[in-house]
Amino acid sequence: MDPNDAAIIAAWAGVVVAFIAAVAAFIALIPAKRAADAAKDQTELQRQIAQESAAPTVWADIRPFLAGLSTELVIGNSGHTVATHVRVEVNPPLPVRSNDGDSNLSEVQLSSLAPGRELRFFLFASNEWDSIMPGGGSAHRITIKANGPYGVLAPVEFTLDLAEYRETIVTTDGAIRDIVRAIDRLDKSVNHGTLKVNASVQKEVQVVIARGKHGQARKRPSRYGSTWNR
Repeated sequence: MDPNDAAIIAAWAGVVVAFIAAVAAFIALIPAKRAADAAKDQTELQRQIAQESAAPTVWADIRPFLAGLSTELVIGNSGHTVATHVRVEVNPPLPVRSNDGDSNLSEVQLSSLAPGRELRFFLFASNEWDSIMPGGGSAHRITIKANGPYGVLAPVEFTLDLAEYRETIVTTDGAIRDIVRAIDRLDKSVNHGTLKVNASVQKEVQVVIARGKHGQARKRPSRYGSTWNR
């Protein structure tokens, strides 16, 4: 065989071997790329889950207060981090009836809302349902906007219909009047001698009862307008 032909054959053989090696390497890269993409997606998913779990959860609701004596708008944060730049929009505005006169509540703005915190805004006394809504209930569109530790949260929108709260049963875990009743029972027990305590403890109890009876509860003046600012 001609040496030149042998060299040419050897060269082509080398080219074929190199091509086969390149194809094998390219095929081997496909599962590696898939594994890298899967790891990237998993990392992104974990990051998203971590951000969502750390985001505050701001909510709003209509609730009775003081054993059903008043109706209030309650705004709270049931998440694990502080919500900032909280803005609750109400459309149409909720009716407000206070000692200062009738008005409407269309927006509540809060600079921050800590985890587990609830803020109550008086609307009207529960015995004023008929005068406020003589024709029935009214649906109000609620929009909640806030910021979390990772930026702006997605707005939350839902509808609150006052008619759904009008005939609800009011339950309470306790109220001021329950404390007053307990103090009265304790007062009677001490005065009638049915409560067995030593003289020093009995004297301290009587002092506490006397202070409670003569104390005056401070009443915060209510000022309601179309916009609330904390």
